[in-house]
Amino acid sequence: MCLACGTIVTFDGLGKQRGGNRLQLEKRNETGGNNKSSVLRRMTMKMGMNHSWKNEVKQLGTNKLSVLRRMTMKKRVIEACFGIIVLLICVSILSERSWSAEKYPTRPVELVCGFPAGGQADLINRLWAKFLEKYLNNTVVSVNKPGAGGAVATIFVAGSRPDGYTILNAGDSLGISTLIGEAKYKLEDVRIVAQVQLVDAVIAVSPEMQWKTFQEFMDYAKKNPGVRYAHPGIGTSPWILMEDLNKYAGLKLIGVPFNGDAESIPAVIGKHVPVGIFGAFGAKTQADNEKLRILFSFEPSGEVGLDPKIPSFKSVFGKELNIDMSAFLAVPAKTPDEIVQILEGAIQKMTSDPDFNAELKKFCYKPGFVEGKTFTEKKYPQKMSKIKILLHEAGVIK
Repeated sequence: MCLACGTIVTFDGLGKQRGGNRLQLEKRNETGGNNKSSVLRRMTMKMGMNHSWKNEVKQLGTNKLSVLRRMTMKKRVIEACFGIIVLLICVSILSERSWSAEKYPTRPVELVCGFPAGGQADLINRLWAKFLEKYLNNTVVSVNKPGAGGAVATIFVAGSRPDGYTILNAGDSLGISTLIGEAKYKLEDVRIVAQVQLVDAVIAVSPEMQWKTFQEFMDYAKKNPGVRYAHPGIGTSPWILMEDLNKYAGLKLIGVPFNGDAESIPAVIGKHVPVGIFGAFGAKTQADNEKLRILFSFEPSGEVGLDPKIPSFKSVFGKELNIDMSAFLAVPAKTPDEIVQILEGAIQKMTSDPDFNAELKKFCYKPGFVEGKTFTEKKYPQKMSKIKILLHEAGVIK
């Protein structure tokens, strides 16, 4: 609208004027009214402009076209830049994956243990590092990140760069902690490369106790419900195995928790608790010194470096363990498939090495390679499901 004369003026896409007053002006001119120049002069004076009304119309149309051209050009430039960025990202990802597959490993790999130096877990970690180094043809360094039953190490590895240079020596406590609700991580934060070995536990008593055989102990426990047994803590591998046996054999034993084998073994040796379940290696050391009598082994005793005469779950009950306990290697969740495959291949070769197996047997473990896909998708979920039922029946979880 013209502020001076109230004329409504509109423009089409090419800047041409459309409006009622122009038609009226043309009609007035045809009927002998004021001539065009007089009308335009008066309008120009009223609007306070120094150029003609027609030139103003053309200028407005030209400005509109110029803005549209600039907007279109800017849009095209942005789209082109975005396309270049996406292309560069794709090339970078493909190059990194190709580099990982061709080059890994080229610098020292850290194998992280969740327990202090000098203990059994640390010694096993150093053994793994020694043989992984052999089959990766690269330096592997044993690193200790103790704390919270292995959780500190898990969180450290889960948060590390997923490039295969920070890997975790893990056990079933990785999943058990998530079931109990103690973990500050999720199972999805790490990726299991492969199962490496099976972990044994034994039932033992003081040599001064009346039970000379496991059968004698079972008969007594069934006739006298409520026999107390020492264990290294609720949720530990020995506790899981004993509770499963308790349920399967109908022994009705009552657990007494301690802070690890370092406390539970002396309690049984001193007869403060009549019987206990311990890691096989710690119990064997005391049995060799005649301070403990081993009555039962969950894994076949001869296969884990124990006296072959000691009965096992399979020899007594004629079946495999309902739940076996294991150790495995894990990496950050987003580690590329190519790197995982290289690590898995090294583990398979390591667990087939007679020298590795002989060393492993000294710690009362036995090799138990299971490739990552089968372990992650089938074996481990089934195991955790069974353990969850035990934890629920024991009142540990709802």
